[in-house]
Amino acid sequence: MHHSENTILRLIRLMRRRSQAANEQKSVQKGYFLLYYERLLALCEGAVSLSRQSETSAPPAVLLRSALECSIDLYNLASFPEYHYVVRAVELHDRDALFRYKAKPLYARLEKELGEEGLRTLEEESARKSREALEQAGRYFPSLDAPHKLNVINRFRIAGKEELYQTDYTLLSATAHNALGDLAIEKALSLHLPLDRLLDERLCSTCLGLLVDAIRCSAALFGPDEQLLTNAIGMLKELKAIPPRALP
Repeated sequence: MHHSENTILRLIRLMRRRSQAANEQKSVQKGYFLLYYERLLALCEGAVSLSRQSETSAPPAVLLRSALECSIDLYNLASFPEYHYVVRAVELHDRDALFRYKAKPLYARLEKELGEEGLRTLEEESARKSREALEQAGRYFPSLDAPHKLNVINRFRIAGKEELYQTDYTLLSATAHNALGDLAIEKALSLHLPLDRLLDERLCSTCLGLLVDAIRCSAALFGPDEQLLTNAIGMLKELKAIPPRALP
C-alpha cells in the first residue's frame, strides 16, 4: 500500500477517535454534523480500500462522489446553524420516495403487514412530514421552494461552491458512470500512461482534501482540537517529505 494511502487510513483512525469527545456537546446541529463526519470517514476509508481491490476507477469514484457531497453538507452544517433543517428535509423526502414510487419489495411487504388502510395512513403521514420539513427549510433557505430543489447542486450553491460541483463532482460522476472514460482518453490521445498510478494519486489527493476540510469544519463548530491538528499536520509533513516517484 502506498504512503499516501497509509497516511489517509492513519488520519481517519485518528479523526474517528478524536470525534468521540465531541459527542457530549448536544445540539441538533452538532448531532447531524457528527453523523455526517463519521459518514465521510467511512466513505473515504471505503474508497481507499476499494482502490486496491478494483481494476477500474468506477467503484472508488462512487464512494468519493458521495464523500464530496457529504463534505458539502458538513461545510453547510458548520456554517449555517439552520442547515440541519435542510438535512432533515432531504432525509424525509428520500424516505417518502418509497410511497411515491411504490418501491418493491418493501412497499409490497408494508402493504401485506399493515393492510391498505394502514399503509394509506402511513403514506399520508410520510407526505405530511416531508412537506412540513421542506417548508421549514425554505424559511431559512428560500431557494429550496420545491422538493426537487433539495438536489445536490443547490446544496453546493448554498455553500457558495457551485464551481466545485461543475468540476470535481461532475468528473467523479462521469468516472462512476463510465469506467472506460480514462481508457478512452488514453486511446484517443495515443498515450501510454500508468493509469493505475494516476488514478491512485487523484483518489488520494481528493481523500486528503476532504479530510482536511472536515477537520476545518469541526474546528469551526466545536473549537480547535489541538492534539488532532498537531498529529494531522505531522502526518501530512511526513507524507510531503517522501520524494515522489517519477512517472515512467
